[in-house]
Amino acid sequence: MKLSLLKVLKEFRLSSAAVIAVLAFLFINNLLEKSFRHLIAINAWSSVMLSGIDQLTKNQHPLDVVLVGSSLMRYPMWHVDAKYALSPSDARFETYHGARWFEKKLAEEEHRETGILDLSMDGATIADVYLICDKLLRGPRCPELIIYGMADRDMLCGLFHGERHDPAFELLFEPEDCNRLGGLYTTDLWDRFDLELSQRFPLYKARQVIQERASHWGQRINHTFNPMLRLTKLTTGENYSTTFLTNRDEEFTTRYSKAWAAKKKLVENQKACLSLLSKLARERNCCLLLVNMPLRRTPFKQTKQYEEYLRVLKLCAQPPHTYLLDLADQSSTFHNECFLKDGGHMNAIGGERLIIRLIEWIKEHKQYVAAPINSNPPAEARGPNRLNLNCSS
Repeated sequence: MKLSLLKVLKEFRLSSAAVIAVLAFLFINNLLEKSFRHLIAINAWSSVMLSGIDQLTKNQHPLDVVLVGSSLMRYPMWHVDAKYALSPSDARFETYHGARWFEKKLAEEEHRETGILDLSMDGATIADVYLICDKLLRGPRCPELIIYGMADRDMLCGLFHGERHDPAFELLFEPEDCNRLGGLYTTDLWDRFDLELSQRFPLYKARQVIQERASHWGQRINHTFNPMLRLTKLTTGENYSTTFLTNRDEEFTTRYSKAWAAKKKLVENQKACLSLLSKLARERNCCLLLVNMPLRRTPFKQTKQYEEYLRVLKLCAQPPHTYLLDLADQSSTFHNECFLKDGGHMNAIGGERLIIRLIEWIKEHKQYVAAPINSNPPAEARGPNRLNLNCSS
């Protein structure tokens, strides 16, 4: 009798210790859940997104146009504003989200005050842009027009970097989004399970962050010692040799062609994100303009991947809510005058011509762009909206 009582007490102590350990884990996890998201996402790219969200929440002016995309959209807007000294004297490229010259020209055309916000950021993939627009269009400040400046490389870059490593995902994706959007950011059952754990348990996420940071530093070392993979420096005016650019283009073509063939699920996820973005614009009664941006050097132009990219764009362009403006084919004179030396980003001259062309398009489609917006959708339609929160802290 005495032995059985001791055994029961021992089992009770063990079970009590296990329960206490579980409760302590859940308590610490919930304590860290809100603050930890911002701590793990502080880097150069995420600061761009944080500042954009901050401007969106504080700006009380009407939000007519939102620009999204990668550096293909970000660079020309920055260079034009810098040319005409329209950006603040202390403005930095990393945190500047204005398009003042575009805003000024559009206001002159519309004869009223207009509001334009640039939420584009370096390295943004199609999946990044979809997540940004999903949060934006489900919130109370639905714009009249979203302009998405993109190129074939935006779809291909998503295959190499991985959508779940990007700052837009880190800052905007919430645990509540797992059921609704989880399939777009995972490739198999284990990947989905990993996503659920990382979103619901910040302590598990901490382990992933350490691994990702180690991988990031490994990639930086690789870029440093391998000139074929070295990132382009746009601000130094470095004059690349023809041999270097040709070799770099061939290397990129080889890498992304292999990635396209090997990562078919990621390709389908990118296509699905673009298709869902077009569908979301239709549901929210917002006009979406897909702009196939010009590139001075595009190693993918003659590949099957580029043909597939164009096919997807044309399928998604369904007026009167989604349109395609193809600016890819330009003259050699345009390329020589309007691009930086890296061949991938437009300078101030190119930015001016791009803005003028966009304003012409807006004039031609004014009856659709100015369609009434349901600015106060029901709460169940909006869903979680990180862009509507004050993230300045």
